[in-house]
Amino acid sequence: VVLLFDPGDLFEWEFLAQAKNRKTFFDSIRRTTKKFSDALNGVGLILTWLGKESDVDSRRIGIVGLSVGAMVATVAAGADQRISAAALIMGGARFDEIFLKSEAEFIRNVRKNVILKFILSSDEFLEKIREEFRDIEPAFWAQNIHSRKVIIFQAADDRFIPASSRRGLYCALRAPETVIFLHDHKVSFLSTIVAGLNYTPWKIREFFRKEL
Repeated sequence: VVLLFDPGDLFEWEFLAQAKNRKTFFDSIRRTTKKFSDALNGVGLILTWLGKESDVDSRRIGIVGLSVGAMVATVAAGADQRISAAALIMGGARFDEIFLKSEAEFIRNVRKNVILKFILSSDEFLEKIREEFRDIEPAFWAQNIHSRKVIIFQAADDRFIPASSRRGLYCALRAPETVIFLHDHKVSFLSTIVAGLNYTPWKIREFFRKEL
């Protein structure tokens, strides 16, 4: 297991909620896309390193991503054929849908800031977000992943990743194997630890044994 760790958030949510004008707002968005691309480059470097290790079968490499990391993993798996299978945990697609419909308080604060200071209509806001995230949109890259080679975990009461975003990922992946937890985004992550009986890691191991 190789862990790609980023000590900071990809999104500067607090800054976005306080940005004073369009320029500073979208400068922050572009910093996020740069961080996202840096994470993808990190995945690529790991894959290159693994390909040189004599005890690694380069035909049997899987990737796991959690939350926003699941969106990075989706793009990585869709862009790099060295990844043979993927497990995507509480992720989604359609960045525009997340910005417009997420019920997470910190994202609601971003919307309020945009409406109050920038006077952007919903359609204009969506168009700008789509434009900024076009090259790293998970829904686009997910189409390159074979549906049998991916398993997704979703939270039915997810207030961070809205239903339309979760549905967008599911459809882009063409109805992959899906596990749904009847909880919110945060509580569903308990399935990844002892408190949740390590259900998600167990399920991922079984999936990778079958598909890798």
